[in-house]
Amino acid sequence: MKVLREPAQLLGLISTAIALLSSTLIPLSVEQQGVLNALAVALCGFITATLVSAEKAAAALSGLLQACIAVALAFGFALSPQVQSSVLAFVSAATAFWLRTQVVAKTSDAAAV
Repeated sequence: MKVLREPAQLLGLISTAIALLSSTLIPLSVEQQGVLNALAVALCGFITATLVSAEKAAAALSGLLQACIAVALAFGFALSPQVQSSVLAFVSAATAFWLRTQVVAKTSDAAAV
């Protein structure tokens, strides 16, 4: 994906597109614009991490989910703190479960004997 070779440039384009849409088509508050930009940053970070190495994308996935929850809250979706923490805990556990199948521990030559 050549587009993600310059994530800062892509994020600048997304940010200005959000501002343009907000001023012309969809009236968004400053908070809503901010969380949409945060979601764009998290999404670009996740995609970049995935392209670099799948196992390094685990932390980015958690950040992406947090950004999605922030967007939902900013647009009026009601989620209790208990539900938010439960969703984040589940995603962390599921990611750890998947990650365990992708990573092999290094062993020393002495342990192999």
